[in-house]
Amino acid sequence: MDFRISQFRSFLVLAETLNYAKAARLLYMSQPTLTAQIKSLEDSFEVRLFERSRQGVSITAAGRELLGVARGILEQVEQAGNRMKQAEASQPVRICCSQAGQFEVLPKLLRTMAEQHPEIQMEFKAMVPGERLQALQSRRVDLLMMTLPVYAEDVQFEYLCSESMVAVLPDREPYSSMTEISVAEFVREPLLTVSAKECLRCTPLALAALAQHGVAPVRLVEGPIDHNARLAIVAGGRVAALAGKASSQLHFPGVIRLPFRESVQGSQMGMAWRNEEVSEGLHLVMEELRRLTGGQREPVVSVRNSEVFPARISA
Repeated sequence: MDFRISQFRSFLVLAETLNYAKAARLLYMSQPTLTAQIKSLEDSFEVRLFERSRQGVSITAAGRELLGVARGILEQVEQAGNRMKQAEASQPVRICCSQAGQFEVLPKLLRTMAEQHPEIQMEFKAMVPGERLQALQSRRVDLLMMTLPVYAEDVQFEYLCSESMVAVLPDREPYSSMTEISVAEFVREPLLTVSAKECLRCTPLALAALAQHGVAPVRLVEGPIDHNARLAIVAGGRVAALAGKASSQLHFPGVIRLPFRESVQGSQMGMAWRNEEVSEGLHLVMEELRRLTGGQREPVVSVRNSEVFPARISA
């Protein structure tokens, strides 16, 4: 036997109305389509379900027998659908958030979801940038949050915001007595960058942000991507670093953060997910992310190929 759930729905509506034209309107289909569905159902069971005469349409004995069965099948399908939705909702939404989002956006997101959607479980995954896209594609995570633009056929990327940068400096003179710093003053210190093994785009994006003002650091010192490790290196007194404005909420001994006199914009940040239908839980998370970052949209720095990038040394 070959039949579809939609055929049972059509059968029940026709059995109730006993009018092909009215049943077709209620089902939002043409009358020939309804007739074809009923005919296909009759062929599958090898019986007549309805009789047509001058007096109208009547249901046969076989049709009356099918009524209870069809209702039972549709009820079971509806119950199965509800159970599947409940099972899907019980699965945690797995998120990987870059360090750029961990100071402000991620805490707000987790707090809001816990208050407004306590039924949605969320799971946070930590990994270096080079692992994130593969983790998304292999279904180990469901959403990359506050990530650099992602380019892959099976992944969608949506821009959320960019963040102003601040100068991260050792807590010593002349910086200790300053309330802000110019880009020209900042680049007199060696710049702590990120190892290409951990993030290919981090250093070019930082240099591009400075190049917008026509300057480049005196030299580059390659270091780790971990934020606390970078702060420890800056506290050592030999280098400076760039960080997002939200990181200013984190206190670290021996380090101060100063706003730039000029506008130094960070990189384009957004969210990425697999190019497929998303779960209800993931949809709610994405909508909340859009709301949280909606007021933070700022001009985006483009990466330029500089011919005068200074040489690197290791931290």
